[in-house]
Formats: sequence, C-alpha cells, structure tokens
Amino acid sequence: MKLFKNHLQFIITAITKAMEKYFETSCTNNILYPNRLIVSNWKLKKYHSLEQVKNHIFVLKQNIGKGKFFFLSDITAVKSVSKPVREYLASEVVDTICAAHAIYTNSAITRMIGNLFIKFNKPVYPNQLFTNKDTAHEWLLKQMHST
Repeated sequence: MKLFKNHLQFIITAITKAMEKYFETSCTNNILYPNRLIVSNWKLKKYHSLEQVKNHIFVLKQNIGKGKFFFLSDITAVKSVSKPVREYLASEVVDTICAAHAIYTNSAITRMIGNLFIKFNKPVYPNQLFTNKDTAHEWLLKQMHST
C-alpha cells in the first residue's frame, strides 16, 4: 500500500509539473499553476520606468490569458519603485487580471514602507505584505477559497 501511495504521489507531482507554465517578463520570472496561482520573482532593484512596467503587464496578459489570477510576488530584490509605477500597479488595468495579491519581502522595514505606500495607492483587489513566504501563501489560498 505504501508503494502505491508513493507512486501515486509521484504521478500527481509529475502531472502538476507538466501543467505549470514558466515565463519571463522584463520585470519578473513567473510560474503559472493550474489553480490560477502565479508566483512571480521580481528581478530588478529599481522600477522607475512606467513603460517597462506597462510592457510587463502586457507580456503577463499574453502568457496567462483571460480571467483573474492570484499572485504571490517575491520582492526581496526590489529597493525602489517610482510613484507612477506604484499608481499604475494599483490601477484598474491590473485589477482586470488580479483577484488577490500576496507580496513577500524578507525585510520588516520594506514591509512597513510598502504598507504605507499601499495606503496611498490602494489597489481594488485584496492585497497584503508578508515577511514570511508560507504565511503569504496560506493567505492567498484563503483568498482563492473565498471567491
């Protein structure tokens, strides 16, 4: 029985891996999972170019198709985001693809500053900053099950 369970788990893992979609934008490396979860790793230290971020959203939409998705973004590399970029990322343009957004940073200071910026540029979709990736993932799963 144990061998069967191990074999079944291996098959489930293999099928899930085969269904994942990996893609890259100018801003992020991404994994799209079958349950509409997108895990994004933000690559750059500075996001000051609005055109670059608009292109990022355009490429993102090309890769994910229609509908709303649940984003888990790792922003540990990010040090600076311009006001126009923050405003754009909180706009209705992003709301068309985002059902909820969990943002992970490994810095409590970045989390505090990020929460302050979110108060000024509040997105329409549910979002929250975390310093623990597992907690961010759990929150996002709750958001998935509440829709």
